[in-house]
Amino acid sequence: TIRGAPAWRLVTTLAVAGGMAGLLIVVVFEWAEPQIEAHRAAVLAAAIDNVLAAPARYDTLYVVDGALRETPPEGVLERDLERVFLGYDESDVPVGFAVTGGEPGYQDIIRLIFGYDPGSGEVVGMQVLESKETPGLGDKIEKDAEFVAECHDLVAHRDRDHQQPARRARSAARYVPGDGEAMKSETTAQYDLIRGIWRENPVLIHLLGLCPALAVTNTVANSLAMGLATFFVLMGSSLLVSTFKRFIPHEVRISAYILIIATFVTIADLVLAAVVPEIHKALGAFIALIVVNCMILGRQEAFASKRPVSRAALDATGTGVGFLIAMLMMGSVRELLGNGTLLGYSVFGAGFEPWIIMILPPGGFLTLGVFLLAMGWWRGRTEGAQAQVRRWPHGVATRRAA
Repeated sequence: TIRGAPAWRLVTTLAVAGGMAGLLIVVVFEWAEPQIEAHRAAVLAAAIDNVLAAPARYDTLYVVDGALRETPPEGVLERDLERVFLGYDESDVPVGFAVTGGEPGYQDIIRLIFGYDPGSGEVVGMQVLESKETPGLGDKIEKDAEFVAECHDLVAHRDRDHQQPARRARSAARYVPGDGEAMKSETTAQYDLIRGIWRENPVLIHLLGLCPALAVTNTVANSLAMGLATFFVLMGSSLLVSTFKRFIPHEVRISAYILIIATFVTIADLVLAAVVPEIHKALGAFIALIVVNCMILGRQEAFASKRPVSRAALDATGTGVGFLIAMLMMGSVRELLGNGTLLGYSVFGAGFEPWIIMILPPGGFLTLGVFLLAMGWWRGRTEGAQAQVRRWPHGVATRRAA
């Protein structure tokens, strides 16, 4: 038994709660799906009109093995293929292509549509179809008018074989959805590992997981315990989601991810309570709040659910280590200045006057602000905009109406 409850009661409670939740989700899904699909179709039609300057009509073509086809392969759903839309004017003359694509953001796939004019070789329009990035931070590609304007009228220089490379920002498309592996990435295993440690650190770059980063980093011990617990949950969830991604229906994936995450959070909570009860008490409700840490859910949605287990493990390792590093950096500074100690050992001696504010909530904001300023300065000096190149599917540059 655990906390006085027999094992059969725990199993029964979880089974009943899961069954009721599943039934409710299915009922609502059956009602909502037709309306959701209708809305997506309307958004797509409006986007095609926007990027191709309102064509009279358009045909839907499918990208199969890098080439265009008028019909999808037998047994493959349309939604599992990248689509290209060929627009025509009133005289039934082709006016351009609308090409969809996507790139993993931090939260989810950023889906875009580009208008391309084969005659001039220019990208003549761009619109974001779907983005779940953090408002004000990750939605620049959608809401910053100056940035969006830079994506228009880009010349797609042609070579002699009429293969069309298009210059794109980092959020442009670099993968083709398939029949199981949802993307063909250009990233390497090494990049998947080191990305989250520094270049895309979840706390210092993406500002995710700030609740524990601000609340429990008043000592190194608390920071270490929270960082390790979060690392364990992220790793376990990523491995499980990646292993069973083919069996999780797309429509209920979020519920499944949260259930998996909550399972590992419960395990971490019980282990901390048994092994380090004092730290468990100090962390309080913030252990349970790991369930709603958007860093963890975001990696399941954007990465683990679309990659093999080995790559998901590397991504979870890098992101988890990056989170742990950020927590330890903040915890070290706050404990050192707020108590004059490090892991409980005196550093500055008895004559040091502690900065009490550093172990209070304002100290968390102050420390984070200094680190963000330093990271912004460093990135500004070391990173430049890197244009990515992707070739158009074979036939986009040369296809004409039959």
